[in-house]
Amino acid sequence: MKKVIDQLAKERGTGLVSISLNTHKSYPDYEQDEIALKNILKEAKQELDKKYDEMYSRITLNSLANMISEIDFTRLSHSLHLFVSTETVKVIQSELPLNQNTVFIGDHFKVDLLLQEQQLAKSYLILHLNKEEARLFKARNEHVEEQVLTFGFPFEEVIREGQINKSDQKKRDNYTREFFNKVDKSAIKASLQEDRKVVVISTKDTYGKLMQVADKPGIYQSHANINSNKTSLHELGKTAFMGL
Repeated sequence: MKKVIDQLAKERGTGLVSISLNTHKSYPDYEQDEIALKNILKEAKQELDKKYDEMYSRITLNSLANMISEIDFTRLSHSLHLFVSTETVKVIQSELPLNQNTVFIGDHFKVDLLLQEQQLAKSYLILHLNKEEARLFKARNEHVEEQVLTFGFPFEEVIREGQINKSDQKKRDNYTREFFNKVDKSAIKASLQEDRKVVVISTKDTYGKLMQVADKPGIYQSHANINSNKTSLHELGKTAFMGL
């Protein structure tokens, strides 16, 4: 994301449009966000019509309208930022709220708030772990950026029928420790490459067993307790960020 914001900050041209507005995370508040954005679009149209020829204004407004149609207003953060030029069409969510909604049209993009957020942002990894599965995600603040699909992730431990007698708890615990040890070694590699600490999302018992086999416990910044293995990415990010 930093690379994208830096590119936006450097772009120069004619009639670059920057729109920023406060948004909401929960129902029914987020229902007003789409209406607010469409009202801002009208404001942008008036300014474009004043400063630029009809064709340029129409092309820019069509790009903005297409952007709005693709936004999922039920999955927004605290603010939303739209950037449009002849070279660029970009939508960025932000964790920082705004003092007011704004439209800026000029020879550059208005990215001050996003640059500020980059300076304050917390980037880390989320390890979602249970005894059968381990998934790793890159996250920034409470937003999950992407799933890590290297270093062996995601892991899935399959214990076939007959491998372990149900009554043999010691052997079952050994399997779990071996599984967590593999996950830990890969988490270390990911943490070093990404230069990010890891927040573990798991039950308290699972986290305790991971710490027993961890080669470098210091990479694990914190733990957030969670009981459900079927947790949405939105909830994972929110839970992990609260645990930092």
